[in-house]
Amino acid sequence: MVSLTIEEALDSMSGNVGVMVLLKYIWIVTMRISGPLLSISTSFAGYTPYKQWRCLPNSTDCEARVEENGISRKSFCGIKNQEKLIPGTDMIWELGGRKTYAVDWDLLCDREYLGTFISSSYFVGALIALLVASSLFDRFGRLRVCQITQIISIVLGFMMAFPPNLWYLIIIRGIFGGVFFITNTGYHILTIELTPSKLKGKAMTIGLSAWTTGQFLLAGAAYAFKDWKYIFVLGACMICLNLYPILCLVPESPLYYFTNRKDEFAAKEALKKHARLLGSDIDLDDVDLVASVPEEDSGTEMSLLDVFKDFWKHPILLKHLVILLLVWLKCGWLYYGFTFSWGTLGKNLHLSYLLNGCGEVIALCIILLYFEKRKKYRLRLCVDTTACTFLI
Repeated sequence: MVSLTIEEALDSMSGNVGVMVLLKYIWIVTMRISGPLLSISTSFAGYTPYKQWRCLPNSTDCEARVEENGISRKSFCGIKNQEKLIPGTDMIWELGGRKTYAVDWDLLCDREYLGTFISSSYFVGALIALLVASSLFDRFGRLRVCQITQIISIVLGFMMAFPPNLWYLIIIRGIFGGVFFITNTGYHILTIELTPSKLKGKAMTIGLSAWTTGQFLLAGAAYAFKDWKYIFVLGACMICLNLYPILCLVPESPLYYFTNRKDEFAAKEALKKHARLLGSDIDLDDVDLVASVPEEDSGTEMSLLDVFKDFWKHPILLKHLVILLLVWLKCGWLYYGFTFSWGTLGKNLHLSYLLNGCGEVIALCIILLYFEKRKKYRLRLCVDTTACTFLI
């Protein structure tokens, strides 16, 4: 009888790492392709076309204002606030047949902040959901939570595509943000816990490219579809593509069974299923699974108070947590700040997103070919933080 930890058993499955083996490890993060289509698509769906209109010949006040200020937000809102600018009577939008909910629901000028609510509700829902996500994964399992939340994400995705009014979209989008972030987090946990140690970094880095792919897909979909609702439909359909693997192929994390459920038999069965998925001939019947940490430290369900006590007892953990929180806060603030602002920073919204995607592809290549290959994770973190600081 051979004694192995879960990590050692996973490492023995990988053998000679080939392209197909690596792809089998990273497929479960491909759900991130749908992320941009359902999260940052409001940049296209709610685009405010202040420079894409013209006065109708019978509106003398409109012509005079344009002559004074040109076609601009100041010109449009200045006339609109005087209640003299009526679409179809005084002016006409020049959107090439495209639709935007900013125009459909009049989210312009003094009502523009309501459009911001639509974008922000996604992250409000995500923040609330992530506070309970870890408890859900530990209590019900990573796989089961991912399966349920993914199905709910599909339903909510289609519901967002056909909203009857503004507040409906804000509420549904907030709920979707929470559910989708739980699903996405679960996929990351499964990737980490089902991937051999030597492949974890590569799998996660290559998996991140799925988000970048989603940005290219978003720019293309926004250009192809004149009605913003079909962008949400496409995003929901992209999540549907991942239903079969997550429902029928992916095993539950053996670490969950072994650590949280104390069920060695179930952990072995999960490992066997994963071995079949990878085409490995490892024999797990004669393997005795052992904990990688002391038994008294594994599988213990901790309350929030216990977590804070643990940080107090081990200040180095608290230090690392604070550093990573600050780094992620800075990176997230800048990344999403720029992502949702390309409509005002660039003249062509579609081209701006394509260029942004190209920049991310270059960054991912550098990460994968240099930082990941040389295991320079600390240097990568320093470069990311320095870049964000310069942008601020």
